[in-house]
Amino acid sequence: LLRGLIKKDKAALKSVLRSVYERSPEATKPLLRSAYQKVRSYTGGPSDTYVTSEVDAHPLTHLADPTPHFGAVRQKPDYYFFGVIDWHLRHQRPQHLALELASKGHRVFYIGSTIVDNSRPGFSAEAIDPLLPVFNIELHAAGAPIIYFGPPSNDELTQLRCSIGQLLEKADTQRVVAIVQHPFWTDIAAALPNSRVIYDCMDHHDGFDNTAKEIIDLERRLFKEADLTITPSSWLD
Repeated sequence: LLRGLIKKDKAALKSVLRSVYERSPEATKPLLRSAYQKVRSYTGGPSDTYVTSEVDAHPLTHLADPTPHFGAVRQKPDYYFFGVIDWHLRHQRPQHLALELASKGHRVFYIGSTIVDNSRPGFSAEAIDPLLPVFNIELHAAGAPIIYFGPPSNDELTQLRCSIGQLLEKADTQRVVAIVQHPFWTDIAAALPNSRVIYDCMDHHDGFDNTAKEIIDLERRLFKEADLTITPSSWLD
């Protein structure tokens, strides 16, 4: 308890809260949303911009490592995933794609659905694999908006862009391929310099009860503006 919640505990609590939320009457949902945000942003104590991990106390410090492995990585564009789920929630299509790209010599930054409630722009980083350059990223934004309920407000959008700007600077990213897996991220991914945007349409977002109309409007624009759209099934295509 003194060390706070570990990631496995947080994932289990979030899963339970989501399940309760979906079955609850509308009158109780604001209270549940508040509880959910507290669980998502809780770290067990004060933290710096960069969160420690079991793999590396400073997971981004070896990004400029001059060893041949990371030297080769720098010759290729970095892949930035804008996820529909958290990395540790369940292992499926997003994680398979990220790990495969890393095995091909790309650095991969996976931005999950969890946004940390912090009034200052920034991010936390966790090295996923000791042998592959894959990093789980949580961006900062005041209020910790939930990506499924609506697009970011103007203030949230500004802060999220600043947060990912800090990541770009820290990682010294020169070229980006942005893989957007939820429309919430449309205007954050579009702001990345020297980039290509791929929409990985992996869900029928309009089929979820908690998807706001504004999210679907963002998706329609994403279809038009993305450099490429991919789908995992003929039905979604």
